[in-house]
Amino acid sequence: MKHIAVIGPGAIGGTVIVRLAQVKENSVVVCARAAVPQFILEAPEGKMTAAPEVFTSPPQARPVDWVMVATKTYDAPAAAAWLQPLTGPETRLAVMQNGVEHIKRFAPYFPESRIVPVVVDL
Repeated sequence: MKHIAVIGPGAIGGTVIVRLAQVKENSVVVCARAAVPQFILEAPEGKMTAAPEVFTSPPQARPVDWVMVATKTYDAPAAAAWLQPLTGPETRLAVMQNGVEHIKRFAPYFPESRIVPVVVDL
């Protein structure tokens, strides 16, 4: 089982949440400012839904295998508040933000060797 946390359930994060939740081997949690009861994705292959657990404050979080950040670039410090409680010894961080400075932006908050910059094409 892969444990995955997504920080930022907007358009990109919400799409990723629903897609990841469709894989039975994934356990997905969402880190957001407010609880979201359900995510709905209307894709070419049909409507998909997901109702993952939602954390609304960092103390609720627990370590996961992957953290995926889908916030705006200027929200990096706010997203970073979630990293410590979500991070275990092998946790990797996938940054899905605009720009090309993903590693530099998150290096103050997370080990550089475990940061994966991501290109999103949705």
